[in-house]
Amino acid sequence: MPAIGPNKAEEQKFQAEDDVRTLVRAAETRADKPRLSRAAKMAKEQLTALKDVTNE
Repeated sequence: MPAIGPNKAEEQKFQAEDDVRTLVRAAETRADKPRLSRAAKMAKEQLTALKDVTNE
């Protein structure tokens, strides 16, 4: 029975395209100081929440 879904080359191409989008968004965020500040604040809040959940 043939495999269903993308082959390895297609999956790697999709992943590379997605990685490029991620890198572009990261550069946009770093260039926008208020946006970067909000993202850093949110990251700290999420880390605190994770620590609460894991009792650390």
